[in-house]
Amino acid sequence: MSDYLALATQAQERNREILIEFLKAHGITVATVDYAGAGDSGDTCDLVVQPPELLTVLSAIKVKQQVVDVQYLGYGQRACSMRETEVALDEAVRDFAMRWVDSLYGGWENDDGACGTVTINVHDDAIHLEHTTYYTESSSYEHSL
Repeated sequence: MSDYLALATQAQERNREILIEFLKAHGITVATVDYAGAGDSGDTCDLVVQPPELLTVLSAIKVKQQVVDVQYLGYGQRACSMRETEVALDEAVRDFAMRWVDSLYGGWENDDGACGTVTINVHDDAIHLEHTTYYTESSSYEHSL
């Protein structure tokens, strides 16, 4: 899967540059994506930007993003390729955040699930992830006398 990982890393790095550039150009200083999930499903919950009045314009701004496609050829063979797609800026921010979370915590939405926040600080050119994984813990004891 190293060919996929190399392309996915390359796409994520390019998408990061594009997002920072577009957010900065449109006056966004911070973008925050919250996500949560459990029981085999999860997604973004909220997108917040600073200044907040600019959130409504993000859906009208189109931005190019790199996406990695995987084609399964059979017998354990696959072909990976990268392509460019155009999406709304708010969708691009959400997709970027979730691809990053998935790359670090694949399956985060399964079982007891997880939640977290991805913060894009445009001014500092920094992106930060806070992630919490939920799990059920149990302790068993057995005694004989």
